[in-house]
Amino acid sequence: MQSLFTLNPKVSTALFTIIGFILIEDLSTPEQNVIGNWLMLTAQVVITNASSQQLIESYATGSGININSNEVKSTYNPLFYDIETLQNILRTVKPNDMQNIFNSLHERLNKIEQIINEMYDHR
Repeated sequence: MQSLFTLNPKVSTALFTIIGFILIEDLSTPEQNVIGNWLMLTAQVVITNASSQQLIESYATGSGININSNEVKSTYNPLFYDIETLQNILRTVKPNDMQNIFNSLHERLNKIEQIINEMYDHR
């Protein structure tokens, strides 16, 4: 079974596509519907179990954090924190580069405006 998890993703996708076609070969539409629902139920059980296990493991290793908790919300506002962090990085690491980018954009917008004005003048 372990070799199944080391397959190239495209190969495993193709393999299970073929298995799906084999499963529906001689089945009526209602039978296909039942088989499909069984497979989806099985997948839901596997996914639910895996997510529960992942949550338990994150608590056990101490890496579980609830970003919706009042404690986190009162100390960390992701929207403003991330924007401020990015602004500081841009100011300290690449102050001239950002100004050059804005100047270049401004020049390009001026050229576009000039072209549009010329098009209207030639009418």
